[in-house]
Amino acid sequence: MDEAADPSPTEDSFPVANIKETRTPSQMAGTVVSRLWLATVLCLAVAAGLVWSQVRSRGPVIEVHFTEGHGLEPDDPVRYRGIDVGQVQEIVLSENLDGIVVRIQMTDATAAIAREGSRFWIERPDISFGQVRGLDTLVGGPFIGVVPGPAEATPCQRFEGLEGASAPLNSIADGLEVVLESAHRLGLQAGSAVSYRGVTVGHILSVELTDEAAMVVARAFVEPQYRKLIRENTRFWSNSGIGIRVGFTGIELDAETLSTIAAGGVSLATPNEPGNLAAEGHRFQLSESPRDEWIRWQPRLGIGQ
Repeated sequence: MDEAADPSPTEDSFPVANIKETRTPSQMAGTVVSRLWLATVLCLAVAAGLVWSQVRSRGPVIEVHFTEGHGLEPDDPVRYRGIDVGQVQEIVLSENLDGIVVRIQMTDATAAIAREGSRFWIERPDISFGQVRGLDTLVGGPFIGVVPGPAEATPCQRFEGLEGASAPLNSIADGLEVVLESAHRLGLQAGSAVSYRGVTVGHILSVELTDEAAMVVARAFVEPQYRKLIRENTRFWSNSGIGIRVGFTGIELDAETLSTIAAGGVSLATPNEPGNLAAEGHRFQLSESPRDEWIRWQPRLGIGQ
C-alpha cells in the first residue's frame, strides 16, 4: 500500500502579501494643490484669451459734440442701418458749457464709419408733417444714429452732431450739401422741404446763427438725382407760411403744401442759361420771396443722367 502523501503545507503554498507604499498626508496635499494650480493657470489663460479677443474687437474711441443730450445715457447703442456699430462710453459737458461731448467706443469691424463727413444724431421720437420717426425709442430709449461719409474720406475722431436725422442712408455719399444765408430764419427748421416746381428734391439739415450772430445759415441737402439742378446762379427763396394778396378779384391765398405752412420750406429756380455746377458747401442767398423772372425760368438740365 502506497504511503499517504504528506499533508503538511510546503513553502510555496503559504500566502504572500503584496505590500504597496502609501503616500503620506503631506504628499496627498501636494498633489491636490498642484492640480488646483493647474486648473487656476488654465482658467487664467482662458480669461486672458477672452480679454485679448475683446480688446482686439474694439475700434477707436471718438467724440461727438451735441447741443442737447435728449435723455442719452452711457451704454446706449450707436446704430447704422439698424445694426449696433458702437456704444456710448461717457457723456460730459463741453469745456465752455455750450453742449455735451459724447465719447463713443466703436467696434473694430465698423471703425471705418468714423471718417470725415460722417454724420451723427440722437434718434428720438419725431412726429411732424410728412414724417414719423423714432417711435421705437419710446420703448428702447434714445440711441445715436450715424451715416458714414464718402468712402475715400480720411479717418476722424471728433464730430459735430446734428440736431435731427440726417439725409437718407442710400444717398448721403452722392447728394449735395449747400448753405443758405438770410437775415432771418424765415420759418425754416430741420426737416423743412427743399422743392423745385413743387417737387421735393431735398430737405434742410439744420438752422443756426453764424459765429458772429449776424446771419442765419441753413444747411440744405439735395438728393443725388437732383444735384444737377443746383448751379452757381441758382436762386433760393422761402415758401413758408401763407401768402395773402388782395385785389379787385378778391383775396388770394398762396401756399405750397400744409407741410410748408407748419414746418417751413425752400423753393429754388435755375436760369435758362445755367451756370457751373455748384460745389459742396456752396453758399447761396435765401430770399424772402421770388422775383417774377425766377418763376418763368425753364432750363433743360437733364437730371438723373
